[in-house]
Formats: sequence, C-alpha cells, structure tokens
Amino acid sequence: MKRILLISAVSLSLFACKKDDKDNPTSKSKNTFTYTTGGKTYTVNEGKRITMIESTFIDASINKSANFTTFNLAVEGESIPIEIGLMIDGPLSGLGTYTDVVNGWVKEKYSGGMGYTINAATVNVTEASPNKITGTYQFSLKNASGNKTTTGTFNITQPAQ
Repeated sequence: MKRILLISAVSLSLFACKKDDKDNPTSKSKNTFTYTTGGKTYTVNEGKRITMIESTFIDASINKSANFTTFNLAVEGESIPIEIGLMIDGPLSGLGTYTDVVNGWVKEKYSGGMGYTINAATVNVTEASPNKITGTYQFSLKNASGNKTTTGTFNITQPAQ
C-alpha cells in the first residue's frame, strides 16, 4: 500500500511539473531585420549571440528617462551586407516616429567597406514593450561616392530586463 501511494505521489508531481511548462512556453522567435538598397532587399535572421565572427547580432532598445526617450538599433554580423549603429531621441512613449539622430553610422561591407554618415534618419516604432520592438526605418546617407537612401524593417524580440 505504501508503494502504491508513493508511486501515485511521484506520478502526480511529474504531471504537475509538465503542466506548468505548458502554461509558460519559451519564446522561439528570432530577431529579424530587412535592409533595402539599390532595389535589392536583404532579410537577416539573428544567429546565436556568441563571440564567433560568423554570428549575427540584431538588437534594439528604448531607454526612458525623465525628459526623453532614446531608441538604439544595432545590426552586425559576418553574413549580412551592412552594419548599423544608431541612437535617436524620440517621443516619451517609445512609440511613434524618431527623427533626430544623436549618433549613427552605416557601413556596407561588400562595396569597399566605405562608411556612410547619416544625413537624416526616420525610425517609426510601431510596437514597443519590454519583450518586443517592431517598426520601419529610412536613412538618407552620404559618403565620398555620393548620396543614397536605404529603407527596411525590424522585429526585435528580447527578454524582459
């Protein structure tokens, strides 16, 4: 009788643990980023965040303080044609259009690696929460070779911090 009771108790414990896992599923979504230049669109899916050079890093964050909000976007990796670092002051809510560039750079790796300065940038954040940031962007770029405009989207899923 004690064995049956013990086996029943262990079985119920394991079943209860399984049920808890179903109630709290782990997110499997990856960060994505698209980049359009010269009529060609590149879609980047984030790889593992490790120190290997082949990895792709895509991240965005909205940092809030008492009197401003800053939007940060970073994209880099060996398998993509562009590297971007961008910081923009924006609306207090985090949602909306960010137009004032604080600091930014764009480098196309397969066109001689020449960096561009960002003359103007518009980032439209359509969703902003501790777990997800999505939106679109448009950059007006300039370097010694001339001017160009690039556009794209981002869908960043990140753990709550």
